Amino acid sequence: MPALISLHRPWTFVACARKLKVQIDGIRVAKIKAKETLTLELPPGVHEVRLTLDRFSSPPLRLAASDGETIQLTGMVPAPVSLQGAWDAMFGPFFWPKRYLILYRTDGLQHQDPALPQPSNYPRPR
Repeated sequence: MPALISLHRPWTFVACARKLKVQIDGIRVAKIKAKETLTLELPPGVHEVRLTLDRFSSPPLRLAASDGETIQLTGMVPAPVSLQGAWDAMFGPFFWPKRYLILYRTDGLQHQDPALPQPSNYPRPR
């Protein structure tokens, strides 16, 4: 029985008309629109998931998927919610293009295997 990834992209004003590309283990497998939830099957094991938009991407999120497990993720383009957030949204693409998009687990687990490093994500507004 394959593992499932349920990826949700909430609506944010920034790039709301653009589709984000979903990569698993370096292979583009789908595109996701704003306000959409996408479910993908993958074999059990360790996988890297990443979102891309043109030259921008999220840091790779390493997942240890087991048989029949459903992993819930949220991915989005950062939306300014404060002055610091507006600064990050304006200049982040220039300084951190490979960390500009946000991708994180929403099922309460950061990762299952303590041996898997969890990359830091895009700097959040303070």
